[in-house]
Amino acid sequence: MNRNDIQSMISDLWIKAESIYGSLGNAPTVKFYSKGATAGKAYIRTKVVAYNETLAEENPDTFSNTVSHEVAHIVQYMLYPSSKSHGVEFKRIHKSLGGSGATYHSYNTLSVKRYRKGSQAFKCGCEGRIHVLTAERSAWALLGYKLACTECKMPIQYFSSLEKLREA
Repeated sequence: MNRNDIQSMISDLWIKAESIYGSLGNAPTVKFYSKGATAGKAYIRTKVVAYNETLAEENPDTFSNTVSHEVAHIVQYMLYPSSKSHGVEFKRIHKSLGGSGATYHSYNTLSVKRYRKGSQAFKCGCEGRIHVLTAERSAWALLGYKLACTECKMPIQYFSSLEKLREA
């Protein structure tokens, strides 16, 4: 998914949101960035949405959920300014815009995130998901402390060193 796809999708989502919730004013301003593991950000007070362009290009089939997620935050703030950021209202709005209501992504972030020496890769029960832990958390996990995935709740297990994973 490229910048034009995202811009077009936001326009369509904004029209859909206004047809459901009434007039919301101008559509959010769109910005892009390329570093870090965060797929999208919503700056609710300034009505700006920002997207990780690299993750959008690497995940074209599923990034539309991230686009609708950030737009849902803007709509939620306009309608319910004191509600929780991922609460009931948010999930209802996100689903009404065609999103899943999910609060986290599971994109592979190896290409965009910088890790310190000693970080290790772990896997859980999620299909294709890789967790990269800091050197300290990796050491604890390798010593036998039980760490679990926040999505599937399954224990994470050692997969590979980060260097080997990046070479593959």
